[in-house]
Amino acid sequence: MTESKAGTDVTIQPSGFVQSPCRKTSQVPRGLGAKHTHEGVLEIRPELEEWLTDIKGLSHLFMIWVFERSHVVFTTRSPFRPNALGLTVVELFRREGNRMCEG
Repeated sequence: MTESKAGTDVTIQPSGFVQSPCRKTSQVPRGLGAKHTHEGVLEIRPELEEWLTDIKGLSHLFMIWVFERSHVVFTTRSPFRPNALGLTVVELFRREGNRMCEG
């Protein structure tokens, strides 16, 4: 929890979790023009499934996520960074209940 300039606390809670075939950072494609051919699953917490009602019309999702491990390197395309937040755009292939298959 951190304190904002306005003096209010901000708490971030995960709305879901990603299941990826990449188990090591060395398996993640990097650099300009990198091709991401791995297909993963974004699993939203079951109690939040109703939020997904209108998602069927979308082709892509913007995912804000937290790195499991972060290190101090100031580059935008590295999994090693001082801030644990990441942003990824993924293509949405299909939704199965609270699970969304993406690539």
